[in-house]
Amino acid sequence: MGDSSPAQKQQTTLKDDELKILEDQFDQLVFEDQNGKKVVRGGTLHQMVMYITHHQIKDDDFTLALLMTHHSFTTSAELMDLLLKRYEITPPYGLNQRLFEVYLEKKVVPIRLRVCHCLMMWIQNHFEEDFMDNEPLFIRVREFVERKVMYDFENMAPGMLATLEVKLREESKPKYVLKPQYDKQIKNANATKFGMVVEQVFNLNLLQTDPRAFLDIDALEIAKQLTCVEFELFAQVQVYECLDQIWGSRRKKEAMAYREVKKLINHTNQIGLWVASTILATENPKQRLNVIKYFIHLANHCKELNNLTGLTTVLAGLFMGPVERLKKTWQALAEKHPKSMEKLGPLVSAKFQYAQYRKYVKDMSPPAIPFLGVYLTDLTFIEDGNSDFLPDSHLINFDKRNKVYSLITDKVVRFQQVPYDLTPIGQIIDFIKKLSSPSGAVGWEESSPIMTYEELEQLSLQVEPLELESDEDEDDAE
Repeated sequence: MGDSSPAQKQQTTLKDDELKILEDQFDQLVFEDQNGKKVVRGGTLHQMVMYITHHQIKDDDFTLALLMTHHSFTTSAELMDLLLKRYEITPPYGLNQRLFEVYLEKKVVPIRLRVCHCLMMWIQNHFEEDFMDNEPLFIRVREFVERKVMYDFENMAPGMLATLEVKLREESKPKYVLKPQYDKQIKNANATKFGMVVEQVFNLNLLQTDPRAFLDIDALEIAKQLTCVEFELFAQVQVYECLDQIWGSRRKKEAMAYREVKKLINHTNQIGLWVASTILATENPKQRLNVIKYFIHLANHCKELNNLTGLTTVLAGLFMGPVERLKKTWQALAEKHPKSMEKLGPLVSAKFQYAQYRKYVKDMSPPAIPFLGVYLTDLTFIEDGNSDFLPDSHLINFDKRNKVYSLITDKVVRFQQVPYDLTPIGQIIDFIKKLSSPSGAVGWEESSPIMTYEELEQLSLQVEPLELESDEDEDDAE
C-alpha cells in the first residue's frame, strides 16, 4: 500500500518546481509499515479521501476497506460530497503556462480518473446497501456522470451509466438460486445386506408424506443436498448485514438489517431441533442408536464437503441437552463405536475461541460454507476491543476498520463467490427447506417432525427417566 515508485519515476523527467507543485502533505494520516509497505493506520476523513484519489498512489485494498466500513465514521452523503468535491480540483492561481499544463496533466486528470474509479468500486460492491433505497444518492451520482464525466471523459461515462442501470436491475435478484432436478427415484448405493453393499432404489415422493423416510437415503446424499440449501442461504447474506451486527444503530437500516442472516440462523436452529427430534422420537433403543449413527455419518460427510455450517448444525442437535443426557444411548454408542465422535466434537468446540475450528478453516479452500456465527462474534470483539479513534487524537482508527474489512472479505465473501458443483435433487431440497420454514415444518400427513425444546425435554425424560439415588448414596448422605 502507498507505493512511492510513481513519484520516483517522475523525478527523472520533471523539474524541481514541477515536482513541488505536485506534492501532497498527509500530515493528518498515520502510517505504519507492514511487510515493507506503508499502510494507513488512521487519519481524518478528508485526508483519507485524498489518499484513495491520489494522483500517484493506487491502493485498492484501502479504498475497498473504506467503502465497506465508512458507515462507522461518516455517512454515504458526506462521503459522496468529499469525492465530488475532490473531482473539482483545479490548478492553483499564479502558475505559468508550463506548470499549469504539468499540474493539469499530472494531477488534475489522474485525480478525476481516480474519483471515477472509486465511484465505480462503490457502485459495484455496495449498490444495494447505499444506492438501492437511497434515491437522492443514486440521482446525484447519475447526474454527476451525465454532466461532468460525460464532458471530461466521454469514453468512460457510458460504461459508468450502464453499470448503474445493470446494478439497478440485478440487485432485486438473489445472488445465487438453486435449480433442482425432480426425479421420481434415486439409486441408493449405501444399503447393506449380509455385510455387502447393495444398490436399492428409493422413491423420492415418500419424503412428501413420511418425514422419517430420509433415513433410507444414503447420508452422503442428504449431506450434499443440505449443502446445496445452506450454500444458497449463505450466498444471500449481504456484507451490510454482517456490519449491522456491530454498527446497526449508526446505519439506521432497520427494515433491511439481518434479513438473510435471520434466514440462515432460523435454518440452523430448525435443523438442530430436527436432528434432536428425530432421535428422541425413535422409541426402540437399537433403532435410536442407528439414528444417532446416521446423523454422525451426516456430520462427517458435511465436514468432507467443507460445509461447516451443516457440520455445526447437525452436531448442535446431537449435543442438545435433551439428547446429550441420554447416558444409556451414548454409552452403547461408545461401546460399539468408540471413535465415532472423536474428531467432530473438538472441531466445533467454543473452547479457546474456537481454536480447533480456526485451525481447520485456515487451510480450507472454496467451495466451502464457514460457520457464520464464529465471525459475527469476532466482529463484536473487534468493535468492543478497539477504539473508534487513535489514542489521544481525533484521527479515525482505520486499523480497526481494516480488521473488519479483512475478516468479512477473507472469511465470508471469498467463500460466497465459489458455488458447489452438486446436483440439487428437487424432492430432497423441498424436504430440507420445509424443515427450516418459519411455519415449523408443517404439511406432512403425519405430525410435524420438529418439536420445541420444551417438548424435547419432556420426551427425553420419558425415553430415559431420571435415575433415583441408590440406597448406598442415601446412606453416604446420612
